[in-house]
Amino acid sequence: MTFRAPMPTATRRRVNEPFPAKPWSRWLLRAGLAAPFVVIAVLLIQDSGLLSRSVNGTVEARVDTIDWGRADLNWVADLYPPFGTLLVKLIPGGAAGLSIVGALAAGWFLQYLIQTLRERHWQRRNIVLTVLAVGGNPVFAYLVVGDLLGFLGLAAFSYGTIEMYRFIMRRNTDAGFRAGVWFLICSLVDPSGLLLIVVAMLTAPALTVARANERGARLANIAVIFYPTIAAAVTIMLMQAIYLNDPFALYSRAIIYSPENWSVFATLFTTPGGWTTLLAALFGAAVAALGRRYVLAFIAPLVLVAILLGRVLGLVPLQGVGYVLLTTTMIIVTLLPSLSGRLRRTGVSIVLCAFIVLGWVTGLVRAPIVEWFVSFTGGIA
Repeated sequence: MTFRAPMPTATRRRVNEPFPAKPWSRWLLRAGLAAPFVVIAVLLIQDSGLLSRSVNGTVEARVDTIDWGRADLNWVADLYPPFGTLLVKLIPGGAAGLSIVGALAAGWFLQYLIQTLRERHWQRRNIVLTVLAVGGNPVFAYLVVGDLLGFLGLAAFSYGTIEMYRFIMRRNTDAGFRAGVWFLICSLVDPSGLLLIVVAMLTAPALTVARANERGARLANIAVIFYPTIAAAVTIMLMQAIYLNDPFALYSRAIIYSPENWSVFATLFTTPGGWTTLLAALFGAAVAALGRRYVLAFIAPLVLVAILLGRVLGLVPLQGVGYVLLTTTMIIVTLLPSLSGRLRRTGVSIVLCAFIVLGWVTGLVRAPIVEWFVSFTGGIA
């Protein structure tokens, strides 16, 4: 019988090992990563007109119309998404306060991304390129300072995906419960989270199950991860059916459907913004293929279809930009294990560089981002 030699102590890392190791260093890194976005948020909130037209401004206006003195089920339906609505109500400063909170959350998000990639033994070069591909472009900046709930939904989805990987592929039991909580938050913080959860449900069976020799392991894993989200949705629908005779009353209020919305699919092939969106899905598939995760290569197009359907149903706001680019980047890099082989690592580096360029090109061709960029630069751009 042969045994695999243990990993050298110098390179052995436990799951979810904090980085940096000391708490004060982690907070310093988070602050440093958040600082550029805080500066952008402070400068942009000087333009009250631009702020009111942002997604944060739209959400603030919706929350202001809610009668907080009521306590009936119709009122509960008005709160959807409940976590997001309560956050908007509790965060002081209106849309400006939401922008500052989003900028601060960006630092935490990027620090956790670095921590995760170090746990996977990614090359330092590819870690830096990934952080730049995710956070070093105007698309990410626009999202974190202009659409707090959309960003928090994406962050919760990313954290849930990371924990899903640890649970299914590394047999970390605690991670399964954490994944369930993160996916629940994702579904209740922003309407687009519903579509991201569907993507996660379709992704989970594609992951290699560590307990593949145990009967029913794959189904059991999926049940553990998505039970909180499904249970919450079923409970809400049951209450609506009993008291309002409509199990979909809560969700229907979040849907703003028009047949004209289907034209968003045509714009993929007729506008520069559509071309960059298609390229984001293509690059995501390329990264998965280079990591020999060929099944995951289909996840990037799936994300594209989910986000476009979100626009058709009104779950993804028209001012929201970059959902496909950032979601595709995050789901691919968080599901890839450590990359072996110089050729594959170099290939991933090249694709990540392409993602960085694509992020800036997207920022230059999408009207909402161009508008706030012009405001940010004082009209110089």
